[in-house]
Amino acid sequence: MSLDTHKLHKLNGKGFDKFYTVHSVKWRKMVEKSVETVRTRISEGEAVKAGDVVAAVDQGIRPRSWG
Repeated sequence: MSLDTHKLHKLNGKGFDKFYTVHSVKWRKMVEKSVETVRTRISEGEAVKAGDVVAAVDQGIRPRSWG
């Protein structure tokens, strides 16, 4: 996934860049848990794909009201 300059500036303006710095331990644990979750759902020997991990993280952080 790539962010264009406009989106990147909007995220930085809202402080999202600091979120990952301040909460880096929690963020790392969430990503590691997502990798393990994806790993349990793919065939043995199949590579874990970044897009699958991103989707799992997204589901973990997305508020239920977003749908």
